[in-house]
Amino acid sequence: MLTWPNRITLARICLIPLFVSAVLQVHGDPDSIYRYVAFGLFAFMGVTDAADGILARARGEKSSLGSILDPLADKFLLTTACVLLSCDFWPEPRLPNWVPVLVISRDVTIVVGVVVIFLVTGALKAGPTFAGKVTTTAQMITVFLVLLNNKFPHMLVVVSWWITVALTCISGLQYIYIGSRQFNYAGEVVASGVKEPPVK
Repeated sequence: MLTWPNRITLARICLIPLFVSAVLQVHGDPDSIYRYVAFGLFAFMGVTDAADGILARARGEKSSLGSILDPLADKFLLTTACVLLSCDFWPEPRLPNWVPVLVISRDVTIVVGVVVIFLVTGALKAGPTFAGKVTTTAQMITVFLVLLNNKFPHMLVVVSWWITVALTCISGLQYIYIGSRQFNYAGEVVASGVKEPPVK
């Protein structure tokens, strides 16, 4: 049975195609109404992202499904937004093409690392780090600024994506470090019978 927090997360995922459609309708027009539709949808999804977590804690409805769906919803939304807002049809200042490449590379590296560690050790103790949470927040703020780049100074938008890039690199390296410790510990796990490798 789906909990209400999980339903909210699924609804957020279902709104992503509407966000994509709104962004695609901008067609380089800095004053397009669809720009504000896209911003409204992104803002709504950002609010529900916080709401489902608060609701899950308040109702005691944290679940394994939620722990998977929630970060997936964030990744789908942010990756999609970064790719779209780097395309030529989006009014300047848009994200450089290498920004979504960096964001996607980090996420793919994390997912591959998780799969490899689980296959090798048979166990995995993982969760979002503080740097990871800050990076997600920074990415959302950057998307907000680029969506409404006609309302903010060009330099503010540029600075925001450079901060996001720095945080993405830092959090990516942190996840690689944590993953490498778990991977290197695999031999000791098998030898000692310990079922869960350390993450810190």
